[in-house]
Amino acid sequence: MMVTGASGFLGRHLLPASELGGWELLAPDSKALDVRRADLVADEIRSWKPTVVVHLAYRRDDRSIIVDGSRNVAVACAAAGSRMVHMSTDMVFAGREWPYTENDLPDATLDYGRWKAEAEAAVMRSHPSALVLRSSLLYGTEHQSPAQRDVADVLAGRRTMRFFTDEYRCPAHAADLAAAIVQLASRRDVSGVLHVAGPQVVSRANL
Repeated sequence: MMVTGASGFLGRHLLPASELGGWELLAPDSKALDVRRADLVADEIRSWKPTVVVHLAYRRDDRSIIVDGSRNVAVACAAAGSRMVHMSTDMVFAGREWPYTENDLPDATLDYGRWKAEAEAAVMRSHPSALVLRSSLLYGTEHQSPAQRDVADVLAGRRTMRFFTDEYRCPAHAADLAAAIVQLASRRDVSGVLHVAGPQVVSRANL
């Protein structure tokens, strides 16, 4: 199993989960595998020929990493015959009063959500048997997510933020999501878009 973005929050949870699942993990750093470079991505995946590539790499404010990087990974995986699991987000949706399903079309209003929706489409065009996982806010225990660090900073008086009472999400523990990724990695019969989030709906303020 090759993982892009393995040093990130979810990636750090994927390492122990993959070991428990019996996978050997390949985790090239961002310098060795700049996903914006199609040639580097193709060479790396062609050289290692991983059974599955879990694509986590992103930078929230960088469209080239989110969209072009995802397309490059998908093209390389398709050429090498590697399964691809692409991590996406519920931010591809603008929000409404009833839940979204996998059949709903993205309608994001923020750049990040629009770029992630573009990335999903690019992945599925380039690698039709890929699996796109949409999750929600992540949290952890041994490691803190960016959302948790925001709250810690506010409580410590280091910054001020608004936490909305009308923005509802389905937060998931990163270890649970990592375990789900490992289980789905070998399920070549599962492809397309799949929502994998927490069981409870809570507002950002309550969270």
